[in-house]
Amino acid sequence: MRLHDLFEWDEEKAESNARKHGVTFDQAAEVLLDEEGDRFHLEEYDDVQVSDEDRYTTIGPHPARRDLFLVICWTERGDETRRLTRIISARRATEAERKRHESEIQ
Repeated sequence: MRLHDLFEWDEEKAESNARKHGVTFDQAAEVLLDEEGDRFHLEEYDDVQVSDEDRYTTIGPHPARRDLFLVICWTERGDETRRLTRIISARRATEAERKRHESEIQ
């Protein structure tokens, strides 16, 4: 089951993120759009708040390349009629994050 549908992001932040981490927000959206996200994603509330909005972190593999694991920070926008996910950052998962994902998903 897909957990996300529509996306937005700040273009300048997306370009900066791609330069810094080598991961595009388009790739992050592809991970979040995964039809099997409920099986493969580890989603958590990000309790280290840097703003007044609720933020979440998803650790999961790319649907076309299950060996490419990303850590995606996002927030939910929209209302009851339209779910919108704003991508804040994305990067490759560390080895420790991959192992934690593996142990919690199985």
